[in-house]
Amino acid sequence: MRKSAQMMVLLTVASLLVGCAKKPAPREVSDMPKPAYEQIMIGMTPDQVISIAGKPPMKGTPATPGNPTASPVSVENWMYGKVMIIFSEGKVSSKTGY
Repeated sequence: MRKSAQMMVLLTVASLLVGCAKKPAPREVSDMPKPAYEQIMIGMTPDQVISIAGKPPMKGTPATPGNPTASPVSVENWMYGKVMIIFSEGKVSSKTGY
């Protein structure tokens, strides 16, 4: 009887330890599916990109030397995880990530 109680305690502790094991870090993936990325073309408007990929999780504007808060050209970067869509003067000028 005593051995079965010890075995039960041992199994309970072992199962708790397995449940507490650290999970591996998830792989970093893009927030934009590759088919959507492939549909985005140079010259598209922000509305066209949103209709394909949705609203970006993050937007930013690059700084310029001498004026760290503004760019002389209207430039905006949209980030979807590892994917970046760069707009210049309101149109897609480049894209990176895949």
